[in-house]
Amino acid sequence: MNFSKVYLMALVVVLSGCSPSHSPYGKPEAPPGDLGGDVKFAAVQSQVLSKCIGCHNSGSVPFDLTSLDAVMNRSGFVVPGSPETSRFFTVLQGGTMPPSGPLSSALQALVFEWIQQGANL
Repeated sequence: MNFSKVYLMALVVVLSGCSPSHSPYGKPEAPPGDLGGDVKFAAVQSQVLSKCIGCHNSGSVPFDLTSLDAVMNRSGFVVPGSPETSRFFTVLQGGTMPPSGPLSSALQALVFEWIQQGANL
């Protein structure tokens, strides 16, 4: 591979880490217009938690994620108004869960916004 191709590839890698789609705190921001309005639990449940309940269902170990009560009753899992301190968001953002691979930035943004808005039904 010649020098110009290597340089171009390195530049792409470096610039991809400077994307405006992430804030200085590392949390994904909503793509413009995608999350207009209130984010409801039903959206989080159908788009995100549906990927979790294969393992985290009623009677499962370590915990159940099938309902709002189950999600909200887990201490520190969701801290309304504070996604950065909510375990739910941090494990998704960090790629720890789901084990099948990280969620898209759009789904992470959905969870972030839901928690930021108060984790309402």
